[in-house]
Order: sequence, then C-alpha cells, then structure tokens
Amino acid sequence: MKALAAVMPALWPSLHFFWNASQCDTIVLTDHFQYTKRSAATTSAPLQVSQSALRIPVKHLKTAAPVSEKVIDANSLWHKKHMHTIRHLFHNTPYAYYYLPTLEELFNQKETSLSDFLLNTTRQLMTWLGIKANLVRSSELFHTGSHETLLHNWCETFGCDTCLTEADILNKQFINRDVLKKAEILCRAFEPLPEYHILHSNRNLSILSFLMDYGPEAGYIIRQYLSS
Repeated sequence: MKALAAVMPALWPSLHFFWNASQCDTIVLTDHFQYTKRSAATTSAPLQVSQSALRIPVKHLKTAAPVSEKVIDANSLWHKKHMHTIRHLFHNTPYAYYYLPTLEELFNQKETSLSDFLLNTTRQLMTWLGIKANLVRSSELFHTGSHETLLHNWCETFGCDTCLTEADILNKQFINRDVLKKAEILCRAFEPLPEYHILHSNRNLSILSFLMDYGPEAGYIIRQYLSS
C-alpha cells in the first residue's frame, strides 16, 4: 500500500504538517491553487508559543495568480530579518549549532520564486526529520479538473493506491470517496496525533521549534508513534 497526500505549500510548517507527511509515500504541494494574502504560503506557523509568525513579502499583481507564479519582493530585507529572528529565538536551544548554519545558507540563496523557496525549505526540513516521501509540486503535474480527477491522476502517476487527507475534509464531503473507490483508490483520514503527549502540545508550532529542542531525534519521536 502506497499513500499520497495533496497539501498546501507552507512556510516553516507546523509539527502537525510533518506528522501527516510521515504517513505518505508522495506529497503533492498544491501550488497551482490561487494565492491568498496571509495564507500559510507566506505566513509561518508560530516559532514559539508567545511569538508572532514570520511573513514573506511578495509582489502583488493586478490579477489573481497561483502560488507557483508569485514572486518574492527582492527589494525587501526579509531574509535578513527572518534569520535574525530565528537566531534570536533559538540561539540558546540545544541544537541551534546544528541547524542555524544550513538555515543561513537557505536564506543567502535569496530565492525570488515563492514556490521554489517553499519547496526547498520543506525538502530540507523533511531531510532533517528523516521523512523519505517524494515531494513534488502540482504546477509541474496535471492540475486541471475536480479534486477527484486530480487525486486519481496523481495516484496513478506515482503508483499510489491510497489518498490521505484531513478528517474534516472527509466529514464535510469535500472529496467524493465513492468516485475514487471506483478507481480503486482508498481515501482515508490521516492518523491523528497522540493526545496528552509532547507531539500534541507542540502540534501547532513550527517544526523549527521541535528540531531545535530535539535535534536528529525529532523525526524518530514523530515516527515511533505512528501505528503503521
């Protein structure tokens, strides 16, 4: 059984994002969807409980555009501000020395494509966590049609027979499971985070916070509580 999930690209995503990612063989970042202001694509999960999120400035066009076409504002010093904030918040954490140099390298690349930056940073985070799922962008795949059509096509492309999504999406019937079932694709919810556990209490914080505290063991802590 191989599982695929389609998720919105996100800036420094939450621990919950990577808990879900750990259950997948293929993750499709849906950057073909229209960009919306202050979405997860340009607004990070909180770095710490009492801290506001980081935001990437993008150039605003007169017409609507997908995330894949959004350009980061090169005239802004956002990359320096972000790195300064990350250093300030995490310099005293146990594994700051391990992650800060690579994070600085990512910022120094001064990427102008929002989609490229989100792909590169998410891929680096997955590497640190030991998540081996295939990470791709929907803009580079077939991306026309209903949700069911897209999921069917992507599962077929990557040899997956299971589609994972949030329980709320299934409960509200945003995806027609019967249509996918006819295509021999099982659609089910992600396994929920264990309650009353450190993972649950950190679920909405950026994964950066968890990495800085637990280092290379962070990915193992996530995976050991998955039942499958």
